[in-house]
Amino acid sequence: MELLIELIGEFILYGTAEVFTASIARNCAKSKITPERSKVSSTSAAVIYAVIGYFGGLSSLLIFPNHLITNPNFRFVSIIIIPVLLGFVMCQVGISLKNRCKDVVRLDSFPYGFLFALTFGIARALFAK
Repeated sequence: MELLIELIGEFILYGTAEVFTASIARNCAKSKITPERSKVSSTSAAVIYAVIGYFGGLSSLLIFPNHLITNPNFRFVSIIIIPVLLGFVMCQVGISLKNRCKDVVRLDSFPYGFLFALTFGIARALFAK
């Protein structure tokens, strides 16, 4: 039961960072701060989201410096499970936004959502106490 609560805590932490980043990306796209989507290659976007996820994971350590999952055997399992779940969640968010004719950013898809959460988790796994 304790492990489930810890996993839910990690999921909420990663998800909050991802939703926050996606909302910033949507606002930048609306205000034309960033170049049009077609001008940014998929590889460049993936690298950008990976770097943002990594630094997001590092900055989350300022608030939560310790591992949220206390069992060391499950820490690395959560690095895979949580990004997969968040990738699916972000994919559903993207589908929902498209159905409502809202702006969708690349983070609202499985590959970019997964990559963001994966690099977020790797940063936390490497540097948390």
